[in-house]
Amino acid sequence: MAEKLTIIAPLTIRQTESMARDIHMLAELHGMEKSEYIRHLVAEDKLRQHRIWEARNPLFTSGGLDATDTTHDNAVREGGGL
Repeated sequence: MAEKLTIIAPLTIRQTESMARDIHMLAELHGMEKSEYIRHLVAEDKLRQHRIWEARNPLFTSGGLDATDTTHDNAVREGGGL
């Protein structure tokens, strides 16, 4: 289900004149407004970071436990709680 786009306070970013031109031209190239293009970039980066996490997560899991399990969780499960 797509998240509803809600209008919130505008985001102001510091940029050079050349970066402002780049953002404008890239947004136009993709057929988007500048704000839409920036939201697109954030969504793409979020997806990329999730893929990296998925690729690395198996390296840190053992016995089917998620990487988010802590030593404390294991101690509590094994009856050695605090």
